[in-house]
Amino acid sequence: MAHCGNSNVTIRQTPIQAFYAGQSIFITGGTGFLVKILIEKLLRSCPNVSKMCLMVCSKKNKSAATRLDEIFESPLFGRVKEEMPNFREKIVPVVGELYKVDLGFTKDDRDLLAHKVRNLIVKIQQKYFSYK
Repeated sequence: MAHCGNSNVTIRQTPIQAFYAGQSIFITGGTGFLVKILIEKLLRSCPNVSKMCLMVCSKKNKSAATRLDEIFESPLFGRVKEEMPNFREKIVPVVGELYKVDLGFTKDDRDLLAHKVRNLIVKIQQKYFSYK
């Protein structure tokens, strides 16, 4: 529960805010449309999330770090930037590939996920195109 300035207004946490407070979350599919919206919503609505570990792969000659930078430059994150200028401190990029052994994670990333993360949000999509 928090108090708003000098007023008598009391702001209560929602059950979702209480659940994620102090927690670290691992999210896959972070460059996809729906997951970007989820990330923005969690950052904005659950400011007490400890860390968000985002699995991102390199793609089309862009590194995972570059892809994350592009995501956060999107107008979608404008409000988050205004309300939480240091939100990027909560973001931990985890480079991974679905088709690799151990998802291509480094030992440090595996240790981080095993010991710090208790919440997973997984979105996996494969696209197959057949041209005739």
